[in-house]
Amino acid sequence: MVPSNKSNGKIKISNASCTTNCLVSFAKIIHEKFGIIEALMTTAPSYTPIQKTIDGSSNKDWSGGRGSAQNIIPSSTDADKVIGKVIPNLNGNN
Repeated sequence: MVPSNKSNGKIKISNASCTTNCLVSFAKIIHEKFGIIEALMTTAPSYTPIQKTIDGSSNKDWSGGRGSAQNIIPSSTDADKVIGKVIPNLNGNN
């Protein structure tokens, strides 16, 4: 989604995370219909090729060394930061 005042008529393709793509579409509809003052989000993503499939060591943190398929692994996302770029009225409401 590109805000209409930021579009110059040229085709743009931008890939964001699946979390961002889902969340920003939902947030836009809810914000336009009811308004969003504050929001929280929780994601439950599948594991990715860079995550370990069995328990092992991790240089980053202990949870990164856990086997992905067998465990719920805490992780972070920047999806909330991107929403303000797509929906400027929500910038800083995360």
